[in-house]
Amino acid sequence: MSEEHLFDYIKFLKWALGEKIKNPFLDELKKIVFSAETREEGMDALLEKRNTLIEKYCFSIPFSFVLEEVKKYSPLTELGAGTGYYSYCLRQIGADIDPYDLYSPDFEDPFDFMNKNLWFEDT
Repeated sequence: MSEEHLFDYIKFLKWALGEKIKNPFLDELKKIVFSAETREEGMDALLEKRNTLIEKYCFSIPFSFVLEEVKKYSPLTELGAGTGYYSYCLRQIGADIDPYDLYSPDFEDPFDFMNKNLWFEDT
């Protein structure tokens, strides 16, 4: 989903879906979107904060209605879990999930910069 569509989608939802979990990623997005005076300002803010939010949380937004669908396939194994944020959210709704990632947050091979998990820099 592009930042433009994300902005429109978040505005459209109006949070009427009633999130059932603690979801700091969604809370931060709400602040960005609803503090913007114009669509363009909101999209610029989303683009500016995108990498920071990915490093801190994950690539996509774990909405409750999506998590409920994923939970139906429990038990789950999350490969390439990154920060483990999706597993954190899924566990809040009772999903049985084990997250794994090849590189832990502190892993760095000094001889191969490509082996570093770049999304773990600030985690």
